[in-house]
Amino acid sequence: MSRVRIALAVGAALVGAIGLPAIQSTASAAATTLYVNNRPGADCTDSGAGTQAAPYCTVGAAAAVAQPGQTVEIQPGTYRESLVVTRSGTAEAPITFRSGGTGDSIAGIGSGSIPGSGITVRGASHLRFEHLVVMSDFDGGVLVDGGRDVSFRRVDIDNGGVRITGASGQVTYAAGSVGSGPGHPPFTVNGGSTGTVVTTNLLNGGAGAPTGLVVDEAPDTVVVSNTVLGRCFAGLVVVVPVKDGYVSLYNASAASLHLVVDEFGYQAY
Repeated sequence: MSRVRIALAVGAALVGAIGLPAIQSTASAAATTLYVNNRPGADCTDSGAGTQAAPYCTVGAAAAVAQPGQTVEIQPGTYRESLVVTRSGTAEAPITFRSGGTGDSIAGIGSGSIPGSGITVRGASHLRFEHLVVMSDFDGGVLVDGGRDVSFRRVDIDNGGVRITGASGQVTYAAGSVGSGPGHPPFTVNGGSTGTVVTTNLLNGGAGAPTGLVVDEAPDTVVVSNTVLGRCFAGLVVVVPVKDGYVSLYNASAASLHLVVDEFGYQAY
């Protein structure tokens, strides 16, 4: 029988100890770069080729044509759009979306005034998102629905949270700050998703959030070295049919840790 393994600890050494997949920047593997820049004077156009001299105005225009191995480099600024990515890279040549700025200079995608805005990966594979901010209302944020081999590194979310669902596989979310709105947990993994890794994030539940992170019907999920902040709720809630996989939890939590055995009555040990 498979197991649910639960422990509390902090430190990057744990990542190596349990054999998490390596998280690496893939920009160097990109054959070409598509540029996005909506700043005044950038001469942007969504009908061009996304060159540095004539960049795209929206991230969505670049996402619609991106090929395996390409990097979509988004210049710092605010891109008020709902980005939906449906094109895939390959295992050897993923598609990368990253901010073109350095330090605190960063690109923001979405808007609190656009319902459900943020980043959605729908049925696509082999994607990398790096050093971005997602600005959304309480129903937006980051959604991976049916994606495979998708990683987010240093992607911060003001509202809305993250949801991994639709039998997604091998999704990694690392080194981000994730906030949620009233009544929503910052992070949810469900819908039969497998192999999700949630690591080194700050998960901050908003007012009325039921919990900091929910893992429900999502075998082989690893949650390690996160900090969960919130008041008067369970920091981590796991609802999993234990016979189908395991969930590893190694985190620092300002709230409590709560394990829920699902309605089928599978035992955890």
